[in-house]
Amino acid sequence: MTLFEDVPPTDGERPTVIWAPRLVFETRFATPDLLLLDTDGGYLPVLIRGHRTTDPGSGAELTGLGVLESWAAASEQPWERRPQNGSRELSASSSAHRLAENEFGAPVANGGTASWAVARRLPIERSTTKRARAHYGDALALAHVYRLLQSLGLASHRTLGGIIGFGGPSMEPDWSDGDVLVWHRLDASANGSGRTVLEDYDERFADRLRVATAAAERRPALAHPSRISECRLCPWWPVCGPELEAAHDVSLLVAGSDVEILRDAGAATYDDVAQMSEAEIAALPLTGIPAGEARIRARAMGAGVPLVRRGIVDPVRADVELDVDMESYLDDGAYLWGTYLSGAPVPGFAAGYRPFVTWERLDSDAAATNFVNFWEYLSAIRAACVRAGRTFAAYCYSRHAEERWLYGTPARFPDHTGMPTRQEVATFCASEQWVDLYREIKRLFVVPGSLRLKAIAPVAGFAWRDPEPGGENSMAWYRIATGRDGASHDDIDAHRDRILRYNEDDVLATLRLRQWMSEQSDAMPTVAQLDARFDTAAAR
Repeated sequence: MTLFEDVPPTDGERPTVIWAPRLVFETRFATPDLLLLDTDGGYLPVLIRGHRTTDPGSGAELTGLGVLESWAAASEQPWERRPQNGSRELSASSSAHRLAENEFGAPVANGGTASWAVARRLPIERSTTKRARAHYGDALALAHVYRLLQSLGLASHRTLGGIIGFGGPSMEPDWSDGDVLVWHRLDASANGSGRTVLEDYDERFADRLRVATAAAERRPALAHPSRISECRLCPWWPVCGPELEAAHDVSLLVAGSDVEILRDAGAATYDDVAQMSEAEIAALPLTGIPAGEARIRARAMGAGVPLVRRGIVDPVRADVELDVDMESYLDDGAYLWGTYLSGAPVPGFAAGYRPFVTWERLDSDAAATNFVNFWEYLSAIRAACVRAGRTFAAYCYSRHAEERWLYGTPARFPDHTGMPTRQEVATFCASEQWVDLYREIKRLFVVPGSLRLKAIAPVAGFAWRDPEPGGENSMAWYRIATGRDGASHDDIDAHRDRILRYNEDDVLATLRLRQWMSEQSDAMPTVAQLDARFDTAAAR
C-alpha cells in the first residue's frame, strides 16, 4: 500500500499507466478505462467507447495509441499490464489518499517506495484529415472523472480527457478510430452555452445531488421520470415506464430538447400535443421530427394506432426475394449471415432458411471462408435471376448493421480466395437490389412508437419463438455457443440451436412485415383518416 499525502508525490513515485481503477471520493465514484500520468505528476482520464469518435475533416486533437504501446514496452512494472482480475481502487480518507491493490501483486518495493517510469508529455497533434465527432456525453463523462481526480489530488493541471472509439464509417472500411486517442478540452465551451464543459458538468452534478439528497432524506421529490435514449437499458425502466405511460408523458412522443420545448409550450402530455392547432405546433422550433408529424404521432398514440399510412403503401417487391440478417459479436466480426429465399422458384436453389455460420475465431480463415460462402450464394442467386429474366431484391432491417461487416470483412481479409472487393460490395449496396425495410417503414408510415423490428413486426402478426429475443441477449448466447465461460457440450449445442432459431425468426419477421405491407396494411388509417377521426371525437 502506498500513501499519497495532500501534496502529490513526484512523477517517479506514480505508475505511468493505470488500467481500470475504481475512483471513490464522498459523493462521486467512477471506473475510467485508463489513467495516464502527465508531466506534472497528475493523471489524464481516458474512456473507451463503442462508437465512432471522428469523421472526415480536420481539427481533431489526437494521440496515436502506439505511444502507449511504447510506454508499456519500456517498463517492466506490473502496473503497466492490463489486470485480469479485480480493479485498483483510489479513494480518500480525511487528508490521506490510499492506493490499494486488488489481486494485482505488490508493485511497492521494500521500504514502501517504488521506482516508476518517469512521465513523458503525450504528443497531441491536430489532424488534417479527421474532425472530432460530436459526443457531448463523452465530454461530460470525462469531466466527471477529472473532478474526481481533482478531489483525490491526482488530476493533471491540463484539463483534458481522452476517448478511444471503436472504428470508422461502414462506407469507409479503412477508416480507423481504434488506433487513436481523441482529446476533449474540458475548459472549452459547452455546446455554445457560454459555460465550459466542467462548469456545465458542475451544474448538472449539483442538480442531481440535490435530487438524490432529497430522495435519501425522504423529502418531496425534486424530479420526475422523463424518457431518454438510455432508458432502454436502464434497470429502473420497469418502474419509470409504467408511470410515464399512465401519465401520457410527452417524453414518450419526442426526444432530446424537443421535450422541453413542448413542456415550455404547455404540452406536458401527448394528449396536449394532439389538441394543438397546426399553427401552434408549426410555430415550435422542434428539431427531432417535423412539427406536423409530432401532432400525427400524438394523435396515433392517443388512439392506440401503431402505424399511420402516409398515403399509398407500395413497398419495394421483386419476383425473387432474399431476406438477410447478420449476427455479430461486438467488434470481433460477423459469425452468422442468415438468409431466407422466397418468391418465384430459382433453379438450383431451395426456398427457405439457409444460414452461413462459423463458431470459430472471428479473426481466422474460417470467418473469411464463411463470408465468402455467403457472398457467393448471394451472387449466384442474382446471376440466376438475370438469366431467367426475373427481378431480385435482398432485404435487411437497418442496413448499417449489415453493411458494417459487408464492408468490414473484405477489409480484414482482402487476400482470401473468393473475397469480394470493396467496389463489388459498394456496387451491390448502392443498387436497387439492396432494400432497407427500416427506411421503407419510415417512407410509408408515421410511426408513433419504436421503429425497432421487435416492435414493428408484431403489428404484422409476427412473434418470435424465443421468449427473450434481442441483440444483447444473442451476444450472451454466443459466448456460451463458442464454449466460453466453461460451457458444457450440451449448453454449447443448445445455444447454437437457439441462435439459429432466433436468426431464422429475424429473417421471417422482415418477410412477414413486407407481405403485410403489400396485403393488409390498409387496416391502418391514413393521416387524413386519423385527423378526421380525431376532429369528429373532439366535436362531440
